[in-house]
Amino acid sequence: MYNTVNIVDFSGLNWFITESGSTKWFDQQGDFSDTKTQETWTDMGEDFLKFNGSELTLYKSDKSSKSWPAVSGELKDGKTDPDSQWEKGGPIPEGTHYSVNPKEIQKWDNISFLNKVKSIFGGGSFPGGTSSWGDVRVPINPQKDNRGERTGGYFIHGGNTQGSRGCIDLWKYNKSFFNDFKEYKVPLPLIIIYP
Repeated sequence: MYNTVNIVDFSGLNWFITESGSTKWFDQQGDFSDTKTQETWTDMGEDFLKFNGSELTLYKSDKSSKSWPAVSGELKDGKTDPDSQWEKGGPIPEGTHYSVNPKEIQKWDNISFLNKVKSIFGGGSFPGGTSSWGDVRVPINPQKDNRGERTGGYFIHGGNTQGSRGCIDLWKYNKSFFNDFKEYKVPLPLIIIYP
């Protein structure tokens, strides 16, 4: 089951995040540094996504957040292995240079019958079919700065089992995530921060 957290203690305008992944809703006026860690807070806007290797969290403009269990890459002991993020088959690399556009959502039901047949046999636009991708997916877009060869070709998607080739895999929680995500009209920043 996903977790819903209502943030009620903050009155402000935007979400802010530190390099270590701490996230809070802050008023845009004031001191944006953490006196304990000496980290600064970066303004993420009113809505954004964060993946930490075990869950994908949607931070909303109503000051709430919603999380779904998620993994990325070939799993080690059933978990995302951040140490292999730059290796083939590893999880999506950390960074603040990603975005996800709800206008780019792709649905299995929208592809042709021939494409579905090809996909089931490893070809087509959904190679492996819904068992690999789920019924709906969205590409993860790297933004302007380039972090090497492993910056593109990733999706947020579902499927029958946990694990991927670098995508963020929500497996059985995919439909729940897309029920919320499809309501957005503009791209959302996606932050990848591993513990």
